[in-house]
Formats: sequence, C-alpha cells, structure tokens
Amino acid sequence: MKILKASLKKIGVINVLIVLLLAIAWVLIGINDTMDVINAISGNPIYKGSADKREVALTINVVWGDEYIEPMLDILAKENVKATFFIGGKWAEDSTELLMKIVNAGHEIGNHGYSHEHMSKLSYEKNVEQIKKSADAIFNKCGIAPILFAPPYGEFNDTTLKAASDLGCTTIMWSVDTIDWRGDGVNAIIGRIKKNCHDGAIILAHPTADTIKALPEIISFVKESGRSFTTVGELLK
Repeated sequence: MKILKASLKKIGVINVLIVLLLAIAWVLIGINDTMDVINAISGNPIYKGSADKREVALTINVVWGDEYIEPMLDILAKENVKATFFIGGKWAEDSTELLMKIVNAGHEIGNHGYSHEHMSKLSYEKNVEQIKKSADAIFNKCGIAPILFAPPYGEFNDTTLKAASDLGCTTIMWSVDTIDWRGDGVNAIIGRIKKNCHDGAIILAHPTADTIKALPEIISFVKESGRSFTTVGELLK
C-alpha cells in the first residue's frame, strides 16, 4: 500500500510538471505551436508509421507540376513502387486525365484540400468546405472517396483537425521532407533522404524537375537500406 501511494504521488507530480511545461510553452511559442506539440504527442495528426516495420511511404502533394506527373509515374512503375498522391480538388477538376493515370497506375489517392488554402487561418466551416469540396471533386472525377487528408503547406490547427475528423478523414503529415520545392538541387534532396530516412517514415515530395532526377536514387537508397515502399494507408495498418 505504501508503494502504491508513493507511485500515485509520483505520477501526480509528473502530471503537474507536464502541465507547467505546456503552460510555459504556451507563453513562449504561442498557442498554435503548443497545440502542434500536443497533437504530435497524441498521434493526431500522424507523422509516421510504426518503427516496427521496415517500410516507408512516399507521398506526393499535387496542385501543380503537371509536366512531371507522367515521368514520375514511369519511374514508379519501373521500380514497382506505389505512392500516396494527395490531390488538390481544383487540380483534379483541371487535370482529370492525369488524375486517372495516377489512379490507373494503382497509387493511393488522398485529399489535399480544394484550392491550397492556409487551413489554420480558416474557420471551422471553411475548413470543412475545403476538405469536402476537394473530396467531392476527386470522387466525381475518379470514383475514389479519399479518407486521408494532407493539409496544404503542412499548416493546421485544432479547428482543421476537428473538421477533418468530423468528415471521417485522418490527417497526415510527414517525418522526412525532401523540400524539393526549394530548388536547391538534386543532391540536396537525396542528402535529406539519406540523412533522415527511418523505419515507418512518411516522405514528402512534389512533382518537380529535381524530384524526377532524384527519385531513382531515392528509391535505390531505400531499397538498399533493407526497407520497402508502401502506401500511407498500408503503412498505418
């Protein structure tokens, strides 16, 4: 009984310390950043899969870069790699033929919002509108109802998470960022993968010229490391 009381007392002290640390963080870095920390700890959104799996998931956010989609699909097909493409709803409407090529190649389709808005700056109603409008556009064009949602710019807050959850979506982030949109070269992209890749990683990329050039070496590195590629949906199982 004494041991139990001591343990409970210790747990109580730890909880108080956690609350104090979060309160300090709230003051120092702001409400939204503090909530990001809390959400990361609670597993919402999801940043990575289980480290027990020697697998990684490649995600491609698509709202531009049409000219690089087919070359990317050719590389993925040649290497027998399936990726998760997070599609912007307006892009789905404007580039339906390319969307169908992604679908027909057997890749997983996710939701990237309708018009690439800064979701953390929107009301709950506007968050819902962006996610639902995109989901409807994707479904109308290819018959797939996406349940994975990647917020544009990687920006979200509790309102975004609630809107996605209320619509039956799981919010997905990433644990390894190629930062391929920056344009600092193929070697920089490959270097980030080699430095940061891990079991259960969710790798973020976009359809860019540098990504196309880096992709074969990225795939080779992952495979040579003893890991395999899967989709986000499979990784989370």
